[in-house]
Amino acid sequence: MTRTVADNALMLNVLAGYDAEDPGSADVEAPDFTAQLDAGVDGLRIGVIRHFHERDMIADPEMAAAFDAALSVLQGLGAQIVEVETEPLATFHACNRVILLSEAYSIHRHWLEERPEEYSASFLERVLPGAFLMGGDYVDALRLRRKLTAGFNRTIKDLDGVIVISAMDAAFVIDDPDEIAKKYPRQARIPFNLTGNPALALPTGFDDDGMPLSMQIVGKQFDEAMIYRIAAAYEGVTNWTDRRPPL
Repeated sequence: MTRTVADNALMLNVLAGYDAEDPGSADVEAPDFTAQLDAGVDGLRIGVIRHFHERDMIADPEMAAAFDAALSVLQGLGAQIVEVETEPLATFHACNRVILLSEAYSIHRHWLEERPEEYSASFLERVLPGAFLMGGDYVDALRLRRKLTAGFNRTIKDLDGVIVISAMDAAFVIDDPDEIAKKYPRQARIPFNLTGNPALALPTGFDDDGMPLSMQIVGKQFDEAMIYRIAAAYEGVTNWTDRRPPL
């Protein structure tokens, strides 16, 4: 979305704010998200969730090694790293899938009935299972979502942020359907789409093929400024953002 953490914070400064016309908008005052970019991480307590990529799914060795190296960088800058555990990644994925499919099918149902030929085969394959979910499935998933959200926020209440792997594999070619089917589901971003906690993905290096590796920094709800603070500290002592793809 942006090349640097500072640019991302500036962008959120423009985007953030309450919209009374949007029922999903929170009436919370937006701070200056750039204010803490130079504050560093010395003394911060940062959680790390390892079981997502070490037990729930197994990450590619290069991705896992880059993740560990990033933690070492933050420790070297003075952060205290605290191991934490949440519900299994599969629980977040299953809950999110029911909600996503139910809502996506509901949104597209009218057009799917009238002109299904205008949809791609891949889209139909992903969304049509939503037609077979029942109202009770959707309600149960919403209840589980509240439970997962409350549990995660209890887990991180005494932490300044949390470090989590972003995906189990390095980036792949986006127009390769086989690669998408194989690798896109192998990621750990869904939990925070589900809970609503802010999360920022940023690079942790490159694999042997030159493809980017990444991690996430996750924060308490409405604490994006702290995420940017942690991310800026890490970015400031690494040179990953200086590397650009060939023209």
